[in-house]
Amino acid sequence: MPRARLTVTLPDVVWVGRLSRAYPETTFRVLSAFTTGEGGVGVLEVEGDEADPRVVVEAIEEQADVTEVTLLHAEAGRALVQFGTTQPQLLQAVQAAGAPVDLPVCIVDGAAELTVTAAHDRLAALGERLDAFGLAYQLESLDGDLHRTDPLTDGQRDLLATALAAGYYDTPRSTTLTEVAGEVERAKSTVSETLHRAESALVRSYFD
Repeated sequence: MPRARLTVTLPDVVWVGRLSRAYPETTFRVLSAFTTGEGGVGVLEVEGDEADPRVVVEAIEEQADVTEVTLLHAEAGRALVQFGTTQPQLLQAVQAAGAPVDLPVCIVDGAAELTVTAAHDRLAALGERLDAFGLAYQLESLDGDLHRTDPLTDGQRDLLATALAAGYYDTPRSTTLTEVAGEVERAKSTVSETLHRAESALVRSYFD
């Protein structure tokens, strides 16, 4: 079964697109979501080193297209919320195409990373629905039945190479995640998420 990985650019009319740009060092992780008759609801994890996540949660509550926000959990650098929205464009596009998306969906600085495992016609339908909803996207990789492609995006490959060269994968480690993040000038939470996704992609590719 083909597996596609896409990066979808969320416009400012989508609240999580606006907020993730306003807080570019914060990772927004959609853990679950589904559409309703009037919009959509879901569970979102907010994680970041720079901003108090409760400040971000308060900003979510102020969005006109967010109908409800319930704080489920909060700790240093992380918060978990349930939300409702009238503008679930990305979710609607995915469901209209009938293409199941692997969760969680990670959103950083206006860009959502999607991994979809579906037949070619479903993937084509997803592209059409994203276009119809005005959501720009880039296909990062496509693993099919007849050939194997690089499971990593350019960004993941570059970050892995940097971490490897710095000694992050040595035993014992000769550098820390914080130091790797400092070298690439990105938030530690973002680097951690990207490395985890890259490692997961490599493991999945090996056993496919």
